[in-house]
Amino acid sequence: SSDSHLGRLHALWTLEGLGRLDPEFLYETLSDADPNVRASAATLYRRYLAMESMVSTIVRDLSEIADDENKLVRMQIVLALGLIDSTSAEQVIEPTLRAAADDEQLLTGILSGFAGKETEFLTARLSQPNWKSPEPWRRKLLGQAAGVMWRQRDPVAILRFCYLLDAIPEEQSWQTVALLEGIKDPPRPLRRRRFPPP
Repeated sequence: SSDSHLGRLHALWTLEGLGRLDPEFLYETLSDADPNVRASAATLYRRYLAMESMVSTIVRDLSEIADDENKLVRMQIVLALGLIDSTSAEQVIEPTLRAAADDEQLLTGILSGFAGKETEFLTARLSQPNWKSPEPWRRKLLGQAAGVMWRQRDPVAILRFCYLLDAIPEEQSWQTVALLEGIKDPPRPLRRRRFPPP
C-alpha cells in the first residue's frame, strides 16, 4: 500500500522470496498504477502454472490486462501464457503476438523468454484452429521463432523441432515452409549499445 512504486515492487518480490504470495494478492497487483508492478505480477503468475487446477484462473486473470498500454506488461503476459495449449490462452496473447510481428524489439524479447522452449511455444501455437490460416504475421512469427531456436545450436531442441516439422499436416505446409525459411535465414541478434569502459 506504499505510495512509492519502488516500495510496492520490492514488497511484491520480498513476499515471493518468503513464499507468502497467494493468487488473490497477485490479482490485486495486476491493477497497480505502476507498469513495473503489473509486469512483475504477471511474471509471478508463472509459479502457479504447474498446478493444473490453477491454469484457467491464470488465463482469466491475465486476460483482464491483456490490452495493457505498457509493452512490458503485455510481453510478460505472453511469457506466462505462451506454453499453455488452449484456445482461451491463445485469445489472450494473440493481439500481442500479432503486434510483435511488426515490432522487432518486442518480438525478440518474447522469443528470448522462451529460450530452450521454442518448440513447445511453437507447438502450442500450431495446435490452435486460428493457426491454420497463413496470415503474414503468423509466417513471420514462426520463422523468427525457428531462427532463434536454430541459432542456439542445441541438439535436443533441434531434435524436438524436427519432430514438430514431421507432425505438421500436409494441408498446412505453409507452416513447414515458414519454419524452414526461419532456420535458413535466422534473424541476427539485436545490436546492443556498447558503453566505453569507466
